[in-house]
Amino acid sequence: MEHSPHLFDGAAPKFRRDERMAAPPREATWVILACVPSVSSSDGDFEAGDHLAFDWRDPPGVSLLTLRQSDSVFVSPAPRDFCPDRDDHPYVVAVDSAGGLLLRGARRSAHDFGPGVALGFDPAPSCANDGGYILCHATLRMAYLYPPCSDEYRLLYAGNVGMIRRTAADGDHPIRLLAELQIESGNGIHRATLLRYSQELGLGGWASTKVNYPPGRRSWCGDGVIVHAGMLWWVDLSFGLLTCDAFAAKPDMRFVPLPEGCKLPYSSDADHAKHRCVNVSDGELAFVQIHDYDTAAGRGAPSTIMISMWTLQQSDAGEESVWSLRHRVRVDEIWDHVTYRKTMMPRRVPVLALLHPKELGVVFFFQITSRNSWMFAVDLVTRIVLECKKYKMPQLPTMYHSSRHVRAWELPHSICRGEDDETDGTYAALFFTSLLYLIAAC
Repeated sequence: MEHSPHLFDGAAPKFRRDERMAAPPREATWVILACVPSVSSSDGDFEAGDHLAFDWRDPPGVSLLTLRQSDSVFVSPAPRDFCPDRDDHPYVVAVDSAGGLLLRGARRSAHDFGPGVALGFDPAPSCANDGGYILCHATLRMAYLYPPCSDEYRLLYAGNVGMIRRTAADGDHPIRLLAELQIESGNGIHRATLLRYSQELGLGGWASTKVNYPPGRRSWCGDGVIVHAGMLWWVDLSFGLLTCDAFAAKPDMRFVPLPEGCKLPYSSDADHAKHRCVNVSDGELAFVQIHDYDTAAGRGAPSTIMISMWTLQQSDAGEESVWSLRHRVRVDEIWDHVTYRKTMMPRRVPVLALLHPKELGVVFFFQITSRNSWMFAVDLVTRIVLECKKYKMPQLPTMYHSSRHVRAWELPHSICRGEDDETDGTYAALFFTSLLYLIAAC
């Protein structure tokens, strides 16, 4: 077992409900999860045998994840000069509706450290730039490390890493696939490689496949990966989306540009996630942006700042996809509504957070001042503020709060109902079957 998955230390997980930490509010079918978790070595923060603890909050509150410190996973202080583009902090890369959570670990580094803790790894020489990826399970509250990459295959950037789950052909067990799209430039033309891991598919560990790269000479800003219609979708908030069937033997990458007029020049430094996001809402792929609609009127004038939403529609031919404008709202229309005035929030352009996963047209925003941080939801049809709540993401400085650092997480039915884990034995068996596949192959 040279590269076996490392289970977190502690007793075997007990399949039962933890009222204080493991059961979200009874009404919730989804939560907003902060993407930067905390790490604790205190046994008082966990039930015996648990590797994870959740502080659940009803939306628009933000739910928080805490990971247990273990001997096999080192703990390093979080850097004082926190930067979201570095790999020196843990980060939730993806979630799925079966309770799976993909976490990128943090590399140990020589940065100037400040107070706080972050999950860190001493990467093996064979994968020196790989901080380690962890599959966490919300129902079982356990976690394990994926086997590290080899010298030939290395995970490079979390913004291009995604996770997708589907049921196997026999219908008896789920298949999870981890994939990173790696793009390299050469002679002005970019080439792409899809690095994949799925033990259930018999890939024999990590596998690398050359794929087509439709953007050609344009560099790619990895702004995250989402799952829609059984496909992985790589997002560049300044340019467009790339999509393919990640389970295919020879994936065919397809490019979908952003709506007309939304393309921006390439920049590796711009934080587009503050005013743009791509999410799945009510089964549709949607793009939302906050933008200046009429620059001639003076950039930043309140009456010109707009919130626009498009959804991606298949053309009649079925080959191409087209964006359809669904909503366009002036920000001051929201400010002027009585429901916004009652919140006592300032008349300040908000920061985009996410889309409601079940109600198309409902968008969540951050509103941050020096003293308070709010998350609020707006119905773009009526301009009504539906919900508003103060929130905290203690591991992340407020200057970085954006759509990049929260996830809309649809929860398994067993968690939503608050059932004992013992009643969901079939699901537990499926997860352990997947785990045993990994262990047996290493």
